[in-house]
Amino acid sequence: MRLTDKVALVTGASSGIGAAVVRRFHEEGALVVAAARSERSLQEVVRPLGERALAVPCDVRSIRHLEQLVRCGSERFGPLDIVVACAGILSVVPVEQVDEAVFDNIVDTNFKGAYFTARLAVPSMRDGGAILFVSSLSAHMGLPGNSVYGASKAALRAAARAISADLRSRGIRANVVTPGPVDTPLFDKREASGDVVAATKKDIAERTPVRRLATAEEIASAAVFLCSEDASYIVGEELVVDGGWRNVYEWR
Repeated sequence: MRLTDKVALVTGASSGIGAAVVRRFHEEGALVVAAARSERSLQEVVRPLGERALAVPCDVRSIRHLEQLVRCGSERFGPLDIVVACAGILSVVPVEQVDEAVFDNIVDTNFKGAYFTARLAVPSMRDGGAILFVSSLSAHMGLPGNSVYGASKAALRAAARAISADLRSRGIRANVVTPGPVDTPLFDKREASGDVVAATKKDIAERTPVRRLATAEEIASAAVFLCSEDASYIVGEELVVDGGWRNVYEWR
């Protein structure tokens, strides 16, 4: 119960890593404000958690939605202690095919949405709170079709450090968790057949030193750590949870 009675706001909460973070924070004793675009999927995540969780439909690309999200959460549970900006989209587009609409959609969701989730929550946060951004290995590796996606995720690392500097007088820490390959519905949303998706997962698992994809729950465990008092001396840092994908030579 490392988050007992902490008030946590989590975006991207309707599936995958965001949903796992909501459930795990609830298990650790937090009061959770869960946000996502899909109200139906969001309710499926939140309903079993009872009165200690609140579902708020929200599109993080909209400042108005984010303002309403923070207001609803604060009115229900009081000042925020934790903010996890997990909402994001994975869009693989070769540079020759990137147009303004593609660029804006990715950046508005992955960077602008995450940044303003934190920015608009800060006035409602208690001193000593924690902000967590969810990045991606694409921020470190030059993967085909990931020029915009990778840049949008890399921006979060710089933002976390500068936000920590801005808020140092209030003791609010901003950090980043960077997952490696995770078995989430993002895989299934790609424009490919089930056989192609399965083959992709198999190939990635074989190239990962631990020989499997991560589960969303494993990333949620890292989120609990970074947002708890166990990480009280960790500020502006990035925790990579990738099964050895970057650092172990075996797969190369």
